[in-house]
Amino acid sequence: VTGATQHHPHFRVGDEVLGIAAGCLKTYATTSCLLLTHKPSNMTFEQAAAQPVVFTTVQHALGDLAQLKQGQNVLIHAATGGVGLTAVNYAKRVGATVFATAGSQEKQDYLRSLGVQLVASSRDPKVFRDALVSWTGEHGFVDTV
Repeated sequence: VTGATQHHPHFRVGDEVLGIAAGCLKTYATTSCLLLTHKPSNMTFEQAAAQPVVFTTVQHALGDLAQLKQGQNVLIHAATGGVGLTAVNYAKRVGATVFATAGSQEKQDYLRSLGVQLVASSRDPKVFRDALVSWTGEHGFVDTV
């Protein structure tokens, strides 16, 4: 923050923030303090720059469009990427059942370590199909992909 209004006591000059701003590819960007949050100290500026895109993508897809709710199920492909991990956390937070895919065994194990129990390989269509049928029954129906 290089300048701040007196009307918002949460941000001061020198604070490291992340958020959304029009014209954000400029040297200096101006935006409402309502569109900002403090950057975690363990996050690089490069990581912080990616956060708004990832989180707004998930909010729009699962919140605004799909209106994912408690008790529904969601299939998240590539669940160990930035959007995928955020989608997993969003779905768990609203109480949805998460079906997730990942390519490598290491990534599948990582998802399980996060509490995702229904994980399948994205690399073998037969393995994926068999997993989906075992999770959902013969119909293979999920509420949201």
